[in-house]
Amino acid sequence: MEKFGGGGHGTVAGVQLSDTTVEEVREQLKTVLRTMWDEGDF
Repeated sequence: MEKFGGGGHGTVAGVQLSDTTVEEVREQLKTVLRTMWDEGDF
């Protein structure tokens, strides 16, 4: 969640996003996860 400006613990984290749709967040999350996967951050 840090990549979205949120935070928390490794197993329990959260973020609040405003002025965005669920579809936009879904696409942002997919992009972040792909980048993390490609960089070996998993």
